[in-house]
Amino acid sequence: MDLNNLYKKAFDLEPLTVEEGTALYHEAPLEELIFTADKIRQIHVPGRNAGWMIDRNVNITNICFSQCKFCNFCRRKDSPDAYVTSISDYIKKIDELVALGGDQLLLQGGMNPDLGLKFYTDLFRNIKELYPSLKLHALGPPEVVFLAQKESLPYNEILRRLITAGLDSFPGAGA
Repeated sequence: MDLNNLYKKAFDLEPLTVEEGTALYHEAPLEELIFTADKIRQIHVPGRNAGWMIDRNVNITNICFSQCKFCNFCRRKDSPDAYVTSISDYIKKIDELVALGGDQLLLQGGMNPDLGLKFYTDLFRNIKELYPSLKLHALGPPEVVFLAQKESLPYNEILRRLITAGLDSFPGAGA
């Protein structure tokens, strides 16, 4: 692929395909990627300023059936320190976030067999009703797969319902 064409596409703020992004990752010199990223940043944030977000990570639950070998976080539901975060705890933590100038909440947690799609859509709606300008960055691929299997629904329907309930963005990490 012609890297110059890909850089031009990026400068014009045209989305890259997966193949184009992969080509840049594997073929473009790091210095050129840094230069391109900085030029695009200057379109959005002119000058020598850079921006950042203040967000907070709140775990929805530590109950998880997956029991990944690398995870030191998950608990079985009969564990004495197993929990599902309460709405009052969310309010306390979000109020602290807002007081610090934060505007995004990252919600992650285990794959709790007792929590279905209705739990998450109700939670997202409640949070958005209380904090309408808060960006909700939540769940991840493993949780969506888990919910799709639990609810016998396709992934896109799970995501559609979560977005309708208030999901703004979706982290890419996960086990």
